[in-house]
Amino acid sequence: MNFKLISIIIPVYNEEKNISLLYTELVKAWRGLENKYDYEIIFVDDGSRDNSAPEIEKLAEKDDKVKYLQFSRNFGKELAITAGLREAKGNAAIMIDADLQHPAELIPRFIEKWEEGAEVVVGVRKKNKREGLVKKIGSFLFYKIINAIAEIEVTPNATDFRLLDRIVINEFNRFTEKTE
Repeated sequence: MNFKLISIIIPVYNEEKNISLLYTELVKAWRGLENKYDYEIIFVDDGSRDNSAPEIEKLAEKDDKVKYLQFSRNFGKELAITAGLREAKGNAAIMIDADLQHPAELIPRFIEKWEEGAEVVVGVRKKNKREGLVKKIGSFLFYKIINAIAEIEVTPNATDFRLLDRIVINEFNRFTEKTE
């Protein structure tokens, strides 16, 4: 049987305590998908100064679905995601933060939307309990202004938790190669 491969890209910076917890959540989220999809998990250690790298290495030793890249220093989340997208072999890639703020249990819904034809699926935060009234008003005004001047609509409260189709990944990689 030919399974579609989903790459899960995780930028990591000083997340040693969360790595095994996130791995467990990802494996749990995959239950029910294993009859149709395969996955690879790509950790990108962005120059962590804690024991993130050894934690990732332990997972990679026991699970051949776990791969990792390790930066010599901190380059930032965006470059870590870029490196992960270049490494991804999947028909689609899901980016998820290592800090457990993105709910891994939503992965099946992301894949469902992708199978329905979406080339990009973006997680949108509905509520932020820590957000005060001033921040809510500021955020509302920011998105009103940015959408009034931008050529494309910016989704309020969009997160980095997203799925990209292979077509988007290839275009992204092509674009980033040109700009180097």
